[in-house]
Amino acid sequence: MRITGINQNVLLRFLLIPAILLAVPTLVYARVAGPCANCHTMHNSQNNAEQVIIGDNTSIDVGWTPGGAFQGTAVDVTAQDYLLKTDCVGCHSSPSSGPNTRIIDMGGNASFKVPIVWNIGDTGNSASDLAGGNFSYVATLGDEYGHNVLGISGRDGNFLTTPAPGFSAGKGCLGSCHESLAIPVAEGGIPESGADENGCKGCHLWTGHHDPMVVGGSGPGNTYRFLGGHGGTEGFNMPVDNVDGALESFDWGLTETNVYLGQGADYAAPTTLVIGRFCAGCHHKFHAVGGIDEMLGEDNKGSRDTTDSTPWLRHPTNVNIGSSNDFDELINSSLAYGEGLPLARTLWQNRTAAIGTTDQVMCLSCHMAHGSQYPDALRWDYTQTIAHDGVESTTGCFYCHRTKDT
Repeated sequence: MRITGINQNVLLRFLLIPAILLAVPTLVYARVAGPCANCHTMHNSQNNAEQVIIGDNTSIDVGWTPGGAFQGTAVDVTAQDYLLKTDCVGCHSSPSSGPNTRIIDMGGNASFKVPIVWNIGDTGNSASDLAGGNFSYVATLGDEYGHNVLGISGRDGNFLTTPAPGFSAGKGCLGSCHESLAIPVAEGGIPESGADENGCKGCHLWTGHHDPMVVGGSGPGNTYRFLGGHGGTEGFNMPVDNVDGALESFDWGLTETNVYLGQGADYAAPTTLVIGRFCAGCHHKFHAVGGIDEMLGEDNKGSRDTTDSTPWLRHPTNVNIGSSNDFDELINSSLAYGEGLPLARTLWQNRTAAIGTTDQVMCLSCHMAHGSQYPDALRWDYTQTIAHDGVESTTGCFYCHRTKDT
């Protein structure tokens, strides 16, 4: 795998999301604030210097320094959407490493902070990463450590003929519109259809950096991480547009975990696209029984009634934990950050409620969306999950399956 450089005009739509401030009784949502010149250039010229900076194959040090300055040795005159100084990867990257470089403070105000998803060359500990993880692992350790994204890494060598793990031909998003997120648009997708976006924009379709989140509203500001499907405006008949349902941590998951919206008590497709169904657009086979949606679910052989003994072919997702002896110690325990794994719940606003039988395991319970220090972008080292080794554990698989290691 090689670094391809930051050379594509893709717009990262998802990380300067309206912050949720939890220090007051009523949730307060803040849009991006601060000097326009932090991100935009009017004439691509200031003090006799070009302002648009995008990396190339030999210069990958584009990004924010810990002091809040944007730097880069490669100058590019490629036009950027919205008169931006750089592309999405450049804006959310840093050539610096270490746990204190995951959020860059541009000075004095909570809204002047930039979440970093690629600390170039850093292969530190995933515990210091933000909620989505870090692309540094796939860029330095190999394909199996995260998603391959244009501008960061080349295409996964294991999936040159099949687009992604768990891919089903003729279903979902890959194969028909998105060949790979790590190749230029010209090599995959349908030009001018709204489905011809790769890189970050292959998942983060919408932009809403300046849009507030409005209770009961709709649009980019109410979209989790600006993730979305293709709505009627793009000529596609997808059931929903935006991924909804996450109580965003005020610091992008650095010190507080996110809480995600589950599939719903009846397991039918909700009126909004939840994160579990969104992941199924590419990883179709890894999801629960196809009754969720014929396009975004495949028969996983198990029963939705988790008290049934019907075996599952793959680990169930978007299915209630239910009640069993295996989970007795998990039920009613805390969902506090650092004590467990992210779960989905039908009332996602209830961040602090104890874990109940209707909470659900979903994709992000076990995986980091961008990448992690462990293979398969897992939150723990699966090969070191060892039952009955003399040390009782409540991490990894044993977080839910407590009796398997007692």
